[in-house]
Amino acid sequence: MLKLSSFLRSYVVALLAMASPALAQHPVLSQVSSLSAPAPTSPVLGIGAEWTPLVAGGDGARFRRADGDDPRLGAAPQLVAVARQWGNGRIICTSSAFTENTASNLRFHINAHAWLRNGRPGFIRSTTNHAEQEALGYFLANFASSVGQTWLPVIGPIGSPELSVTGVLYIGDPQTAFSAAEKTAILNWVAAGGGLWVNASGYHWGATHPGLAPETNHPAAQLLAQTGFVPVRATIRSGFTEISNFDVLGENALTGDLVSAAEELVEMHQQYGPGLASLIEKNAALRARFDALHAVLAYPCILGMSGDVALTAAGACVSVYNASLDFYGHLQDYQSVDRIGAALARERLWRTYIDSGYDDASVRTQLADFAGWAGARRTLFVDRNLILLDNQRSTSSQSAMVLAWLSRMPAERVPLRAMTILDYLGSAQPALSLDGKGYKVNVFGDVPGTVNEQPFPVNFSVWRSDIFAQVAAHEITHVLDSAYIKENPARNARRAALLADAGNDPQNFLRDLPQFPAGWFQQNPGEFIASIANQWVAESQLCLQLGRHKFLLGRRQPLEQAIFFADMLSVGNTVPFFRSTVLDVIQTRTATLTRDAQGRITSITDGGVRLNIGYDAQGHIVMAVQTAQDCDQDGFADVEEILLSGTGADVDADMRLDGCAGFVDIDQNGVVDAGDLAWLLSRWGLSAKEAPECDLDADGVVGPGDLATLLSSWGGAT
Repeated sequence: MLKLSSFLRSYVVALLAMASPALAQHPVLSQVSSLSAPAPTSPVLGIGAEWTPLVAGGDGARFRRADGDDPRLGAAPQLVAVARQWGNGRIICTSSAFTENTASNLRFHINAHAWLRNGRPGFIRSTTNHAEQEALGYFLANFASSVGQTWLPVIGPIGSPELSVTGVLYIGDPQTAFSAAEKTAILNWVAAGGGLWVNASGYHWGATHPGLAPETNHPAAQLLAQTGFVPVRATIRSGFTEISNFDVLGENALTGDLVSAAEELVEMHQQYGPGLASLIEKNAALRARFDALHAVLAYPCILGMSGDVALTAAGACVSVYNASLDFYGHLQDYQSVDRIGAALARERLWRTYIDSGYDDASVRTQLADFAGWAGARRTLFVDRNLILLDNQRSTSSQSAMVLAWLSRMPAERVPLRAMTILDYLGSAQPALSLDGKGYKVNVFGDVPGTVNEQPFPVNFSVWRSDIFAQVAAHEITHVLDSAYIKENPARNARRAALLADAGNDPQNFLRDLPQFPAGWFQQNPGEFIASIANQWVAESQLCLQLGRHKFLLGRRQPLEQAIFFADMLSVGNTVPFFRSTVLDVIQTRTATLTRDAQGRITSITDGGVRLNIGYDAQGHIVMAVQTAQDCDQDGFADVEEILLSGTGADVDADMRLDGCAGFVDIDQNGVVDAGDLAWLLSRWGLSAKEAPECDLDADGVVGPGDLATLLSSWGGAT
């Protein structure tokens, strides 16, 4: 059995001991064939076994988040109506009022009214003080007379006096919050036997309240928070088409109850055993149910829910893990065509668990042990909280490349939670989303060392680098761009200014390859910063050299872009430099920076080359002076021989010719003198990581050995 903690194990036992009520045909569904509503319609969830599913979307229905591009957020539950008991009363929650003039809609209302009233006297009432849906009032006026009742709207706040003469209360998609007194009065009234219908459109509310999640902030969600009702910020679609007819009824729908979903998955694994992996590919109905149950477990995480709901999700995942350790353990890849569903479900369950919030480093260590992960893949998961969703098929060199780029950035700048390699998850991927909390990116499955690309203009350099290294850096930098740059007003303003200043001319960008025609970055601004990562990971110094090259030709924008990129990667006065070639590794080193009083970079020193930057009053670069080592005294700077002509060897990627050991011209003024001594003494005792230019004897620290090396070269010219 997968062992995590005694608390969580006991919690799982308690969850699975809870008996979920059988889903008999609900009286509200008598003679109801479907519900119809104008598109777009949002889903709703009923978290907890007390909720009964009533009506859901039909063939091919999927969530589509209002703030995302993925129309395949899961196989179920595309639920539009749920019901439950609350004390002695009853509640129905829907995502639409379903007032369209159809016989089935009317029958649903008649049945729902009778079930909610449950013999209780009183008026049909509706609230009007919270910017509710006006059309509901017109419908209720006619509906009340058709069932022999009277509709009486509540004017102003609602409390015990108004509720004392109410038989059934309707709340039609409120847009402003209920007071604490109103919430207490309504829930107490329901508990005493009242009948409540609440309509809430997460999609509509989310669109009119940017930055707020309807799952927790919608007035209906706050009113019914104790009950487990959740209006979801999404639309229900079949493919890319919004649907308006919902015909999955009763027990064929799913409420979103995590415990029930986990129990049914456990039963499936117990019933079919190892054969389930291939059976779900052959049996479409079984497959649909299997995917739907996994989607139910995932929704609280996708929606960002926390607390008891998240803990319940974690416990549900553990119960499913334990039902089939072979199925969910990362001990094999599912490469054959009859294992695509198994691969995706396995990745979905792992993603759900780590997103549940019960994912501290000690638990991730136990999970990594369970999965048998080692090396960079394990480090990514345990230390960076990043899971590779790849059907266990990525190579050690791929995970090492991801780690090489990611580990040089503070975790808070790149809150990346998942990386998919969809190439490894089958060519016909089913509609089971791998979305969740935080950021997720996808990279290609090209094995490092097998495919390479030229990321620099061909008229500047013939440098080629591994395509996987470029793609990984590019995609991770999308997260840096979104989470670190765009979320900060000052950084985002600088980013926008750089993009606007470059305009439509491809020559004004670092990436001026043929695939980026005039105006491309203006039309695709999200690619602006990420595209620089392709060059920076290929060879950071060469990226700077390109910027300087264009600056000398009269274009300052590319150099300003390179300096901005260096600033975004920098930590204090250091910045990571990278090199990737046609090989299957990324080499890293550390360059040092100096800054002016405004924090702007005024110099970058990378091994034997130093670039000094000057600015005008508007903050534009007006000076880019380079001093470069020529340690072999052949008249050509080492940087040119290493990166441009290719005649100089630099196997260790330190930007010094391999044949020139003991380079000591620290301040790059062309002679070993007092300036170098002062620089070395100012960094005395620092590590090689903190002051790489002063670790002359390569012993890892600036100390006596470095001083001896410098003095032995005193007065020498470079």
